[in-house]
Formats: sequence, C-alpha cells, structure tokens
Amino acid sequence: MPKIWFRKDKQAYYLQIDRKHQKRLGKTKAEAEIAYRQWLIDQGGDLPRDERLKLTVAEVGQQFLDHAQVHTKPKSYEFYCYFIVPFVERFGSAQAADFSPLAFIKWLDEHKGWKGARRNAIVAIKRLFNWAVSNRLLTDSPLKLVKRPPKKKRNRVMDAAERAFLYQAIRDEQFREYCFALLETGARPMEVASLAATNVSRDGSKWVFDEHKTDHTGEARIVYLTPPVQDLTKKLMALYPDGPIFRSTRKFSGVRKPWTRNGIRCRFKRLRDKFQALRKKLPPERKHEIPDLTGLTSYVLRHTFTTQALLNGVPVSVVSALLGHKSIKMVDEHYNHSDQVTEHLKEAAKKATGRD
Repeated sequence: MPKIWFRKDKQAYYLQIDRKHQKRLGKTKAEAEIAYRQWLIDQGGDLPRDERLKLTVAEVGQQFLDHAQVHTKPKSYEFYCYFIVPFVERFGSAQAADFSPLAFIKWLDEHKGWKGARRNAIVAIKRLFNWAVSNRLLTDSPLKLVKRPPKKKRNRVMDAAERAFLYQAIRDEQFREYCFALLETGARPMEVASLAATNVSRDGSKWVFDEHKTDHTGEARIVYLTPPVQDLTKKLMALYPDGPIFRSTRKFSGVRKPWTRNGIRCRFKRLRDKFQALRKKLPPERKHEIPDLTGLTSYVLRHTFTTQALLNGVPVSVVSALLGHKSIKMVDEHYNHSDQVTEHLKEAAKKATGRD
C-alpha cells in the first residue's frame, strides 16, 4: 500500500505511488489524508477499514453530490443540494461512520418552519448515507434506524368562488398567469415553470416535454391546452422566445427571471398569510366573505383541476392521461377529492333517488 510521507524541501506531504511516481497531497496532514482517501477511491478499490472510519461527512457528501450531478436529473440534483449542502456545512468535520442520529434529529428540529420539508430532508440525507454504503465507502448507514414520517396526502381543493377570489387577490399579471395555467391544464407546477417555446407544438395545441417525471419508458409528457391557454402560450412565446416563458416579477438587468421552486412556494405562502390577515379583521358573522385558503399550495391547483374534471364526468382513465400518469391508481388514491364538493354530492343524492 502506498505511503504518505513529508517532503521537507517542498514543505508538503506526498504519496509514494511506486519507485518513479509521487503525488503531492497537501501542506497539512489533514489535507493529505483527505487527498489520500480520494486517490484510493479513484483507483477503484475498497478503502482500507482504518481509512473508511476516517471518512468525514463532508467527504461523503462531496462524493455523493459529484455522482448525483452526473447521474441524476438537474431537478434531483437541486433537491439533494438543498438539504445536503447545509447539512455538510454543519457536520462536515464529523466522522461519517459514527455520525450521531440524535445530532441529525436535533438539526431537523432546529428548522421549525419545515413541514413537508422535514420529510424531504430525511429522505435526502438517508439517501446520502445509503449511497455511501452501496458504493462501499461505509460499512453501514448511521441513520438506518431513523424513520421518515409518512407522506401527507394533499386533501385541499378550491371551489369556484375560491378560484375567483384567488384571481382577484393576485395583483401582478405574472403570478396570475402562472396560476391560470395550473388550473386550466392540471400540469405539475415545475412543468409550467420550466415551459419553453421549444416545448410547444407547431399548432400550439399542446406542450410536449421530452423528460417525463414518472414514466421511464422514454415517452414524452404531453399537456393538452384549452383555447385560453393556447392564446396565453402564444402571447408569452412572443415575449420570451428563449428560455422559460412563464416569468416572475423579479428582474435582473431589466429582464424578468423565470419562476423557481422556492419563489413559487413563497408566493403561495404570502397569499395564505394575506387571506388569513384579512379574515382576522372581520367579525365572525362576516368571515364568510373571504375564503379560508389554509393549505393553499401550487399542487392544490393541480388537485382542483383533477377533481373538477372528475365531477364534470371525464373518465378516470382520461383524467389520468391528462395528468401524465400511466395508471388510474394515482388519481384514485391521491387526486380524487370529489367527497369535498358538498353541493355536487347533494345533487347526486337527488338524482340517485329520483327526487329532482
């Protein structure tokens, strides 16, 4: 096994690979040990047990993110970076093999604003350590007994009055157009946010995405457009022939920036807070004048589209295809909220008994 040694004339640590070849590792012993482990990994062999135990969280995190950047989709890489980068900033010097699950839980608890994000953080960090195990950087994951909470089902949909109030409450054209596209197409929030002119069919009747979030057969994801969305798409394509056509209110050098995942989340949060503040100012007998939009997120608009389509008599298989799902299971389990539409159920009950 090649040895690390200190070269006095260079005041640096070197690795004696063979009789003719040396490799400079760094000026400090700590730098040299990290570079040595990286060299061992690059050679393709297993790390010796003593070197494996010395691996830090920062080293494992860097290896994982380098791999994710090359082998996963940009959205997945962005997801991992969002949680792993601050995790490494906090615990980078800790030994990965002996990392404390309690320290991890306390780190999660520090982020009191995390709700669904807490589950995502657990998924990302556990994935980091599991990847290290599968690639034989670690013998076992120190977080294997940490349980991720169940994924919360989105049960919120909007009725017609709430949708009208939503459009009225949004003052800027950019966010109103974005919400309109979500409600009219049922597309995923980031599909709309990433839409470019190159994704629009020649006749303007549909959006075509080469990369499909849930389908691994290589088929394109197609979003069929209503005439109003076709007109909106045509208008935005003229404004932004290059890059995403749905833009936010933020500008850089006079040009509007595309919507980001965090920007969308913040806009919906501000909307929820705005409605809540307005309702608090009203006496109890007038609170009905402003809808309670607790739980409003971008995905609620996709769920609203789905539920409305089902109530309008569109077959489940067709709705599933419109949403981009290959089976009706997802629609039945996660998107069908027709039980929340009280008035529709009342009318259905009358029809079922023949009492109009």
